[in-house]
Amino acid sequence: MITKETDANIGDGFQDARNSTVRNRTARDRLVLILGIGVPYPLRDLRLVYPEIVAVDQDTKITIFGGQSGVLYRLCDAEGNELTPSYEVKRNGSEGEDGVVLPTPKITKDVTFSIMAVREDADQKVLLETYLNELVAIEVGLNQRLALTFQPQRNQIARNGELVVDYGEKSVTIAVTDSQAGVTYQFFKDTGDNENGESLSDPVLGTGAMILLTLKSDAKLVEDTAIKTKARRKTADHDSSVFLDTRLSISVRPDPTVEVSVDMPIVDYKGTPKFTLTRFQATATYELYQRGITPSEYVGDAIRVQSRDLSGFVKAAAFAEGTVTTGNLTEDTLFIVTSTKINNRETLQLNQFVAVLVRPSPDPEVRAERSPILAGTSGMVLVNNTQKGVEYQLLNVDNTSVGSPGFDYTDRGVGTTRVGVDFGVDTVGEKSVLLPTAALEKQTTFKVRATSIYGHQSTDLRETVNIDVTAPPSSNSPVG
Repeated sequence: MITKETDANIGDGFQDARNSTVRNRTARDRLVLILGIGVPYPLRDLRLVYPEIVAVDQDTKITIFGGQSGVLYRLCDAEGNELTPSYEVKRNGSEGEDGVVLPTPKITKDVTFSIMAVREDADQKVLLETYLNELVAIEVGLNQRLALTFQPQRNQIARNGELVVDYGEKSVTIAVTDSQAGVTYQFFKDTGDNENGESLSDPVLGTGAMILLTLKSDAKLVEDTAIKTKARRKTADHDSSVFLDTRLSISVRPDPTVEVSVDMPIVDYKGTPKFTLTRFQATATYELYQRGITPSEYVGDAIRVQSRDLSGFVKAAAFAEGTVTTGNLTEDTLFIVTSTKINNRETLQLNQFVAVLVRPSPDPEVRAERSPILAGTSGMVLVNNTQKGVEYQLLNVDNTSVGSPGFDYTDRGVGTTRVGVDFGVDTVGEKSVLLPTAALEKQTTFKVRATSIYGHQSTDLRETVNIDVTAPPSSNSPVG
């Protein structure tokens, strides 16, 4: 509400002739009142509070602060003539801090009122009439300058006419400060013109005080939304409306439920899986982040992510039109996606994570440590440039296992911790693994199968190895 609170605003017209003496008379009257030496005129320099703009065909109220007990206050026109019917009020009892409330008739056009103050002392047969210093000027119309503010709720942030909400938000409240009585208020999507956009709230009738506008029960916010608020006054013979000057905006955070799919959840060594977003927002950008899967995150056949802290990830690529292909993967990898709204820059991680398991490299060198060997003795297969976090199993060509798998024993740390196995370090190293054969009686071909310790993905190494066998020396052979 815009109010006039001038203590002594001397108006035009009938009061001009008394303009030069009114301040002195006011001081005199206050002194007489304090000393109790007579019947003073009513005080004139009282503060008036009233709405500057009133809706058409709507009455209002004028609050007279400091209204005196026993004094009658009567509403008059700008020339001091009493209104018909009369609009007046008289305070009984002591002067109150809340003031005296003087009603007005319905306002149908711009109008100026004066207020007569009357003190009557029947015992002394005294009737004293005067006019308050301030004239009351009221315009008829809709006040476009009302203040609008968001009333933020949980997970909402209000700042400078903007409200930040979660995707799919269904609860928004806007406060209209000092609404006009008899005027309805409703907010709409702001389409940039002077027409109604989509209605987002039901109309609420103004009361002369603060009112609250709430988002419709069937509305859901999924994209940034500009807000404009309409004030409307409708009577039997009058219908006018206006949009308030204050425009608000709602910024919607990205949708965290956008789904991420991968074309190959298991890839060969240095594979390049393709990721696709389902129902992605055109008003947001998406980026793919990755890190290696830690040993403790392997639980049976599942991956249980222990930390989604982005500081542990590195940026892999940005999505274009909802898809992206990663670089060459050399280890089991965990992926998450971040989404950032283009306009409001709100960022979050999507709910889903994707794990891609990587088969071991098939490229380590395989050779016999020595060949030929004597019949009845064991051979030894040497695997060079092994991959950490991978065990190697010697196989016959019919895929039957030979002995136990081996891994890089030189990568032991303190105690029995295996660096590169227990810590999931998955780069190709320069270490070698020796795999013993059983006793051989003839030439034999072997191959090697590499299996990731935690992801349990296997691949056969490209190279095979032949171990030749020679007969042992005959006991009848001459000894030199």
